[in-house]
Amino acid sequence: MKISKLSLLVVAAAALVGLALWSSKSNAPRKPEQVGRPILPGLDVNAIARIEINQADKTVALANDNDRWVVQSLFNYPADFSKIRGSLLTLRELKIGVVERGASLGTSPTLVDLQDKSGRSLASLRLGDIRHNTNNEYGYSTPDGRAVSGCGSDGDTVFLVKETLNTLVPDPKSWIETEITSLQSSEIDTIALSGPEGDFILDRSSGKLALTDLTDGEAFDSAKSYGTESALSYLRFNDLADPTLDDETTGISTGHTYTVTTKDGTIYTASIGNPAANNSDRYFRLAVSAVPVSTNAAIRAEVTKKALDLNAKVSPWLYLISSYTADNMSRTRDQFVKPAEAKAEADAEAESETEATAEPTTSETAAEETTTPTADSTPPTPHPATEPVAEEAAAATTPDTP
Repeated sequence: MKISKLSLLVVAAAALVGLALWSSKSNAPRKPEQVGRPILPGLDVNAIARIEINQADKTVALANDNDRWVVQSLFNYPADFSKIRGSLLTLRELKIGVVERGASLGTSPTLVDLQDKSGRSLASLRLGDIRHNTNNEYGYSTPDGRAVSGCGSDGDTVFLVKETLNTLVPDPKSWIETEITSLQSSEIDTIALSGPEGDFILDRSSGKLALTDLTDGEAFDSAKSYGTESALSYLRFNDLADPTLDDETTGISTGHTYTVTTKDGTIYTASIGNPAANNSDRYFRLAVSAVPVSTNAAIRAEVTKKALDLNAKVSPWLYLISSYTADNMSRTRDQFVKPAEAKAEADAEAESETEATAEPTTSETAAEETTTPTADSTPPTPHPATEPVAEEAAAATTPDTP
């Protein structure tokens, strides 16, 4: 074979091998170029000053108002900043997992719009249903990402991400902290309750809370005091009302007042009004002040500052609290009083039970051993000189001493 023909055969073989490799590569499944890329590229979370979340007829608006995030759709109540920060950082790091062209976001997607301080949209995102991975063997499912879609050039493309983004909901109350205050009952010195039925004070000077004005024939029913003294422990609200409503409208002006003074001189003044319309929750306001009892200047200043800070946090708002909590702050004096006779009878009964169950003393045991005959003993013969006749025994009021 000539060298020229051999060279041609080598070139042809190399071309066939190259063609085969190209063909196999072109037929192999290709990973979309978008996978791993950010959903919202270049998102500057520090430039975001407003967040709108809409789904069907539900809307929530969060705004940065003078470096303080508030829920605009809930009377500008302070928002949970840690939740907002976490949600924004998650959106910034959100990456495409799977590309699903033509896929659906469901019947009611959630629209999230991120805006700057002028209201201009910086980025927006549509959220579909949260997907779940079902374990048929054990009958449970776990969240497994979410379908999302941008509102830009790829607005018709649905991406699957591993994050559920379950914090991005259009419920205003999900963006706030509902705790009003948390005061342990052991910190309380006095509780003053007043209302249309009258005024009275519960005082702890004796070590336990008790009425200060009990009269003869009255006793304090301590079993009724627990709910009242723990009313400010982990106090939370169920909803917020319009803070511009006046006290006449809410019933606070003619309602009950619950005033707690703590051992350090902090004073909590709660005002309880009527139930809200179509709701059993009651209108509630709280103010905090201080008359420090300590003579130490530093401690007095600390108590005063804490009271001022807490008052600034809670006093502007009109809360709706549960009727159960409101009732514990609105008790009347007669609910804490029981007849003294009932207390005396209970004390006597307890004393009687104690005596009945007490062990006999040594002298009582010795007397029983002396006077109680045993089966083997012979009854003693009465001495004639000490045995009284029947008539004398009947007439005598006390036995003679031998």
